[in-house]
Amino acid sequence: MAQLGYNNSEKVGVIIMLLVFLIYTASSLVVVLSIIWNVLYLLGAALLFRKVGEPFWKAAIPFWGRYTEFSLSWVGLLGVIEFSLNILYFLIYKIGESSDLLGNPSTAVIVVVSILAAAAYVLTIMSRIRLSYAFGHGILFSLGLIFLGPVFFIILGLDRSEYNGNPGVIKFF
Repeated sequence: MAQLGYNNSEKVGVIIMLLVFLIYTASSLVVVLSIIWNVLYLLGAALLFRKVGEPFWKAAIPFWGRYTEFSLSWVGLLGVIEFSLNILYFLIYKIGESSDLLGNPSTAVIVVVSILAAAAYVLTIMSRIRLSYAFGHGILFSLGLIFLGPVFFIILGLDRSEYNGNPGVIKFF
């Protein structure tokens, strides 16, 4: 009696098809989640700007939105610098990636991109801490702004806390 089943090459083909499907599905999910995250950030920033008396539509203009966000807690020019660092490290990475025949960026490009990204993240973290203190919240709310920014921007835009102005020097202890 003949045995029904798949030979090894057919099994490998099915496994490859399943892996391609999973990768495609995961990448689509990442895109959808990224869109949702950015819409939540836009909503939260608009609510926050409205709360402090700024026009809500500034949140939709990337350069101006970052400038306004940093102006609330620190110095607006640092927001422009932070945004510029993000654009710069993205461009340098893409140029470095395309300059190599295999699409692998050189070590120097990776180091420069890492330094620019770290500088941008440090500015963002410091601004979020200062923003939390500008509304009378503490370090735990700052951590929320850092790690779950869009959610905590919405909370900040809807809660009853009042904007106390730029916090100046912050003493943590």
